[in-house]
Amino acid sequence: MHTRSAVPSDDPATPKPGTRFGDYLLGDKIAAGGMAEVFHAEPLKRRFEGPIVVKHMLPSLAGNKDFVSMFIDEARISTRLDHPNIVQVHDFEATDRGLFLVMELIDGPDLLSVLSRCATAQRPFDAELAVYVACHVLEALDYAHGAALPNGKHLHVVHRDVSPSNILLSRRGHVKLADFGIARAAAMGQTQEMASGTLKGKFGYMSPEQVRGDKLDGRSDVFSLAIVLAEMLMTRRLFAAPNDVELLLMVRRGDLSRLDKYGASIPPALRAIVRKALSVDRETRYENAGAFRDALADWLAGCGRRTGAARLADLLRELERDGDVLCASTRRRASNKSSTTISGKQTVMARLAATDAAKLGRLAFARGDGPKDDVPDHEHVMLARFHGSASPTPTPVRPATPRAFSLDESGTLDPVMVIDLLCEIARTNRTGALVIRSGDSFKEAYFRAGQPVFVRCNVPEDRFGEFLVKRRVITRDQLERTLNVLGHFKGRLGQALVSLDLLTPVDAVRLLAAQVSHKLISACSWHTGSYEFRDGEHNPWPALELQIRTSSIIGKGLGAIPMERLIFWAERIRE
Repeated sequence: MHTRSAVPSDDPATPKPGTRFGDYLLGDKIAAGGMAEVFHAEPLKRRFEGPIVVKHMLPSLAGNKDFVSMFIDEARISTRLDHPNIVQVHDFEATDRGLFLVMELIDGPDLLSVLSRCATAQRPFDAELAVYVACHVLEALDYAHGAALPNGKHLHVVHRDVSPSNILLSRRGHVKLADFGIARAAAMGQTQEMASGTLKGKFGYMSPEQVRGDKLDGRSDVFSLAIVLAEMLMTRRLFAAPNDVELLLMVRRGDLSRLDKYGASIPPALRAIVRKALSVDRETRYENAGAFRDALADWLAGCGRRTGAARLADLLRELERDGDVLCASTRRRASNKSSTTISGKQTVMARLAATDAAKLGRLAFARGDGPKDDVPDHEHVMLARFHGSASPTPTPVRPATPRAFSLDESGTLDPVMVIDLLCEIARTNRTGALVIRSGDSFKEAYFRAGQPVFVRCNVPEDRFGEFLVKRRVITRDQLERTLNVLGHFKGRLGQALVSLDLLTPVDAVRLLAAQVSHKLISACSWHTGSYEFRDGEHNPWPALELQIRTSSIIGKGLGAIPMERLIFWAERIRE
């Protein structure tokens, strides 16, 4: 991978120079991360065109059978990828010492080190040079996405971890993309340690469909590379938040507020290309990496400024002339010191404050402390006060002949059903508040352009904590102890569970979305009560925008309707 000064290690478990790994002799340790250690190496049998490194997977991963199986499958694919913009994987082995890859050595830094140096020096990364780097990464992705076996079988390669730390820059200005397949292996066989800590720095480079847990294709990598390009153009993080849950929610909804704030100097035509590649709906993105590359190449051809490998090599020399060797950031990470960052000062300070509060919360959780006197109780933390109409629930009366209903007037849930209301809201792209009541229960859902934004209710089992306990994600004891320390996390149960290592950030976001959807899905089974729709009313409550689709709720809501009512509904809509 990278060439770096040797990284010392006091860990007795760390292989020493001269250790034999399969057919390779290890040299100095040159890098370390959350998944692997990287060593200079010499082949004992085979010969390669240039210097090589051995990337040794950490023992915590090598002991996971799921990870090992996926690692072997993905490593086989990686050795088949032969492209000038992809770090060549020469070999891999699974021995009694663990798992390792044999890769070509790239004599330069990763893009993260370069962007960090530019940000520190307040030096812009020229737009044409950023596009040059992006085009070469897209060349690699276009090749990999279309890779096939000799028999023509498509390999369906998706990188899943396109980020600045995986884009390597040689001293001659060549661009290489590293670590194909390893992210998928990590996702399939992740340990709790890995889930809670190792991949945290990569959440800001996930695609919305990755956050949702959808099936991925090459357009996910297109989105991730667009994030990297935006960050080169701004020398700032595109998605930044005080904690990982909020960060993932920004990605999920495609919040481009930082691009609008810090990207004013980006040429308008280039900014439009970037925004298209950052579409939340992958159907409106570039259809593949090649199309994204072509759009950037057309812009580059028309911008009137020359660029290329020589200009990138000049930039690396300029940055090192004004500071330390660019690879120093990785040595700091290997020594557990401060890591490279292109986050702004406000984001860093907010994250530090959240980290300090979380430490206190974890101590209180471990001690089993009771709730603080100044912390709102569970009822108020989880449920805001209902401010809807106080009118009593009408007694439902089934009309002899079903009549058409209108969202512009209130009515009863018989024969009108909640599923009817959701269909009409989605069909007409309505914005407003839907309030439904059944007995003493109510649910208040706010919609924007036909899609749900926020749902409040007074049904105890619909609360997030109860939702998790019912699905055995956490235990009752864990919930109660977490609620007792909720004041350390500003009353945010999801973030508290993540900070206490009871949920991973990605799982927290997915479960939050599932819980909000469940509130409306379960309401589809209500067959008595009333409804009203307050047209144009916007959500006044703090809300985590989860990009939930009404169509998905309708599909699942049909399964919640008792069979006899479902038959009645189907017959009615056919009339």
